[in-house]
Amino acid sequence: MTTTYTRHLPIEGTHSFRDAGGYATRDGRSVRWRTLFRSDSHHELTDAGKQAMYDLGIRTSIDLRAEHESQFMPSLLASDQSIAYWQLPLRAKGSDTRAPRANDLAELNRIFFDTGHDSFSAILHALAEGDPFPIVINCAVGKDRTGLMVALLLELAGVHRDDVVADYALTAKHAGKRIEQIAAVALKDGRDAAQFARLMECRPETMAESLAYLDDQHGGAEQYVSKIGLSPATIAAVRGALLEN
Repeated sequence: MTTTYTRHLPIEGTHSFRDAGGYATRDGRSVRWRTLFRSDSHHELTDAGKQAMYDLGIRTSIDLRAEHESQFMPSLLASDQSIAYWQLPLRAKGSDTRAPRANDLAELNRIFFDTGHDSFSAILHALAEGDPFPIVINCAVGKDRTGLMVALLLELAGVHRDDVVADYALTAKHAGKRIEQIAAVALKDGRDAAQFARLMECRPETMAESLAYLDDQHGGAEQYVSKIGLSPATIAAVRGALLEN
């Protein structure tokens, strides 16, 4: 009997919660369903939403937001006893926020790849230790930091590039309300409206360009994670957790 899985999951209190499983890899395998989830912020998560996450078997929540973001909009999983909460901010070197200001998302992603080595390394090492899966990775909107982290994981797993790009672009279908919330705060703080609008886009071309940069400048996902300190055994452990046998 074949199980049918739903990619987008209506977890109450979130807007863009979905399963990153099911994608085929270049070696003929596939990413496990119900193992790698991605989401926007959990600061509005309801009891019903929490229960839905328990029912999915989620063991670990990885919050990529900076400390000041989680203080402003605290994750309601931070004090939960059933799901381990790990705050592992994805940041550029020398920045206590998500990254230095960028003109567009492709530039932002280049900054992350070039200077976010410590963050990527910490997250990937955490995933290889113990038994944290199934996991949910989130940031504020579930688009940029989450999108880049999930894309790196899917690339490392060997997923076809077109599927990695398409997975990123799916966020545009569901994240509108969360983007409106974040935009209201940003504009109140004096951010440039036109620049902020560019940073809130979710175009497939952005991820395609970012991953091409990863290939050209860093040799692709496996060479990149090796350069930032992951051993062959650690890489194998992350792949083994993500892929069907």
